[in-house]
Amino acid sequence: MTKINAFKLTETDLKKIDESININLGWISYDVDDFLPKNYFLKCKSLNRDIFTYEFEVVERDLVTIQGSFQKIKELTNYSQYWAMDGDCEFAYIINNDCNYFIIIHRGYSKTSIRVYSYDQDIIEELVGYIKVQFPEKQTYSMIKWYYPHGSSVDSIRIPVNTDYLPCDEMYPFLKEKGLTLNEYYENYKNSNSSVLILIGPPGTGKTSFLRGFINYSKYNVMTSSDPKIIYSDNLFVDFITSNDENIFAVEDADEFLGPRSKGEGNPVMHKILSASDGLVSVPKEKKLIFSTNLDSITHIDSALIRPGRCYEVLKFDELSYEDSQILADKFNIPTLPDKESDTFTVSEVLCSVKNRTEKDYQPKNKKTIGFL
Repeated sequence: MTKINAFKLTETDLKKIDESININLGWISYDVDDFLPKNYFLKCKSLNRDIFTYEFEVVERDLVTIQGSFQKIKELTNYSQYWAMDGDCEFAYIINNDCNYFIIIHRGYSKTSIRVYSYDQDIIEELVGYIKVQFPEKQTYSMIKWYYPHGSSVDSIRIPVNTDYLPCDEMYPFLKEKGLTLNEYYENYKNSNSSVLILIGPPGTGKTSFLRGFINYSKYNVMTSSDPKIIYSDNLFVDFITSNDENIFAVEDADEFLGPRSKGEGNPVMHKILSASDGLVSVPKEKKLIFSTNLDSITHIDSALIRPGRCYEVLKFDELSYEDSQILADKFNIPTLPDKESDTFTVSEVLCSVKNRTEKDYQPKNKKTIGFL
């Protein structure tokens, strides 16, 4: 449950409410009845009330059905319902006439969410309990759709993303230099209009863990393959563009797929990547394409892929300094760093060294070897 300090809202904050951005408000339509949620916050501000909010995703996708189901919840009384639309998204507001709570139902491109606001924690917990009885929650973990060759055809399986080995801030000190936590970076990328993120750096520097962390944070489902023939075909990209279930297209060790089209025999897959990311085919901003690579430099990547607007960032990973390595080791209760001539370490060396596996105070993680799967 998130708390919003309503009595600290400034005029700038209120403007942001109007613009439907940040402060955990989202999903307030520009078109119809904007004044209703705004007036709620203004009233709570004048009474020096904190506002609490709780959000969950539901299986039901039909907005009319959801609105009708609210009438069956007898505990929700003395309220008014409103409907609005903003582009391809639909909204329903349920406003308590006494300003005790309000509810926003948002049917977006890939999910339907319900968010409850109230100044009283007891009210919000009670409402959420009643609502969850009416609306089954959608899975809260991501699934990976993995394409693989099956004889002369292509098949796929769905695998839950591995959440046992999620990353932490201490693995990526370069984010601290940007003034960001790991989750803040994920949130910024998730909300960005740019679709492409490229993770570049030597093996063992945490690129796979970073990708796994974003998948878990976003709750998006993923489409992937490790077979070049499948990636070179049109089918995988058509499935990704048209899918309502998978919002991330991810390829690990994507060196051969990122090269410039003009060198050697060219890159037969790059035009598909460009079209799927920000080309002739228009896709929602929720669709993200993430590639990890061990290439030495961004000069080995097609310049059209990394242009601003299409590419959110080429995020560079590197070995950790001794100081940062020790901070990471302390995080996981690793008593000593491995012996090494160099004074830098990869994330993998810190967390999975053979020496540390023999220490009784360290509980080793038998990490999977199938990447982010």
